[in-house]
Amino acid sequence: MATGCVFALVHGLFAATALVNILLPLIHPRMGTSQTSAPGVALLEPPGFLMLNYGPSTPTVTLAAHLAYGTLVGGFLAWPA
Repeated sequence: MATGCVFALVHGLFAATALVNILLPLIHPRMGTSQTSAPGVALLEPPGFLMLNYGPSTPTVTLAAHLAYGTLVGGFLAWPA
């Protein structure tokens, strides 16, 4: 169960930093960047560090959800057969 928490924490931190800030704008056609202006189509606001542009509680909720999921999966993996 602890292993699931550790993996979930690492994945949650990766998802909240590098994934949404570096990789998501590269593949999402409507993700705004600091270089874009107001075009004809609406753009999504860039997430910012730890996705703080989506609200101050977003990092906390994201990491809590990752930890809950990791604990659940780790608990099932540790379940005696």
